Amino acid sequence: MGITLVLAPSRGSKLYRNHEEPLQIQVQGEGGSWLVPMLLIAGTQIEFLDIERSNSTIQIKPTQEYMLINLSNMSITLEFSQDYRNQDILFDPYRYENNPFATIDPVQFTKTHAIPQGYIDILAKWYSIKFTYPEKNLIFLRPHLGISIQSHIKRTEDWRIIEGHPYIIANSEMHYSVNPGDTFHTDNGKIHAIFNPTNEWVALEETYTGKFEEEDIMRIFNPNHYHL
Repeated sequence: MGITLVLAPSRGSKLYRNHEEPLQIQVQGEGGSWLVPMLLIAGTQIEFLDIERSNSTIQIKPTQEYMLINLSNMSITLEFSQDYRNQDILFDPYRYENNPFATIDPVQFTKTHAIPQGYIDILAKWYSIKFTYPEKNLIFLRPHLGISIQSHIKRTEDWRIIEGHPYIIANSEMHYSVNPGDTFHTDNGKIHAIFNPTNEWVALEETYTGKFEEEDIMRIFNPNHYHL
């Protein structure tokens, strides 16, 4: 039996980079065969999969980045053909699961970051802070944290990176080499997210076209669900 990893419902693996050999990941479980919804990030490609739990193998190419997310309401076991624990970890969504930060203090934050005047609202969370302006949002993301993988039906979004070097999911595609000044567009129904793998804050400008409604946010994977 190979090395295994159990993913509870709505949990994901870390974002890894495979070794120089092909990797096979077998999806296992009890009770016979049934389909399990999963999200697979493999390199730049992102796929929604319906995995036959007792008879499916996921193929990862040499040196390819990958992450697996269990979208079902049951735990699943992944069996790896090689030891994934020795692979490079590009992003750990559960780094602060046992020691989360307190909610960001907007007053203190504006003393240590150059925030343009004119914002009309502030949304502070423990992992990010958003300043809302009449025509845009300015979002800051803590080091080693992420914003949920999500989609919208009623609006498109455009991002411009102001500071930092995050990993970006935009228009259902993964981007690893991201620099200040880079721009990303996401259409209706496509997924997007931000992962900050660095020791520095990430800042981005967000604009949208369409209707902005909280109930239009479809969260597919929330890396911060353990501390709201």
